[in-house]
Amino acid sequence: MTDPLSLLALSPRLGPTLRRIVFIWLALLCLSASCQELAAEPTIVRYFSKGNTEGLRTYQLELVKLLLEKTRATHGDYSLIIVDSDLSAARAKAETEKGELINTHYATEWSGEFVNAENVYVLPHSVLKGLLGMRSLIVREDRLQDFEHIDQHNQLSLFKAGQRTDWPDVEILKYNKLPTLLTEQLTSLSPMLQAHRFDYLPLSILEAPAVTVPFNTGSNALAISPSTAIFYPLAMHLCVSKTKPKIAERLGAGLTIASEDGSIDALFEKHFGFIAVLLAQRKLTTLILNNPLISPSENKRLIAEFINNYGPYTKTVYVE
Repeated sequence: MTDPLSLLALSPRLGPTLRRIVFIWLALLCLSASCQELAAEPTIVRYFSKGNTEGLRTYQLELVKLLLEKTRATHGDYSLIIVDSDLSAARAKAETEKGELINTHYATEWSGEFVNAENVYVLPHSVLKGLLGMRSLIVREDRLQDFEHIDQHNQLSLFKAGQRTDWPDVEILKYNKLPTLLTEQLTSLSPMLQAHRFDYLPLSILEAPAVTVPFNTGSNALAISPSTAIFYPLAMHLCVSKTKPKIAERLGAGLTIASEDGSIDALFEKHFGFIAVLLAQRKLTTLILNNPLISPSENKRLIAEFINNYGPYTKTVYVE
């Protein structure tokens, strides 16, 4: 096959038509090479894996991988870099906004010192099916009876909750006049509960079992109340730095595909299928609280969704 550059060097006797054909051929070859070069560049996702407990992290990471795989055919290869530095919530958000150390991050809200929500894309799909805000009460096993018959706010307010300083739950519990003791370290919460520093640790029903297992034996064993829970609207979303619009577009496309083909539901069932059984068995008395970090209309909508989806499996009590 004749090299196109050789054709261009031929005598003008080839005529303008052939020369035009050769120019077009060269242009197409260059375009093809350019497209192949672009396709060869993977999407680089720098994903922050800390900030939540072990009970959620595995599911969250597998969901990001699922979304990237679902878009491999349309968006090409990817490189998923796990950033597992111990950063405060505010620092992790600030780094996500910059898009260098971190560019992808799960969050329930985007606030804090030196943080600006205008600098991130919040992907609209809530990834935990409304259950992040259903809080199991982790207590000392020898005090389970203290939480057996709580069905009013004034009963729960006699006890002190424990929380991590930079979690949004702090403002929610404070707004609902529930006493709270704070710590900066997630890993300190369970030992502090064992040491009677506070009375209960409210964690999502999705993560409480995994958090409790390492502390469920011995004289200071922890357990989950089988009778009482609380709920407040708290959705979690994937957030992406606005410096990386292509990543946001790709993950958003993956969420659409995985939602429509049922693979998100299958992944959720794989990790949290036990929840439906647990709710059916226990019929938990669930105190419904408002979240001051979102609008009254959003509170109303998310509480209605929770009641519609899980009301048949719980005894819900509204707290005024």
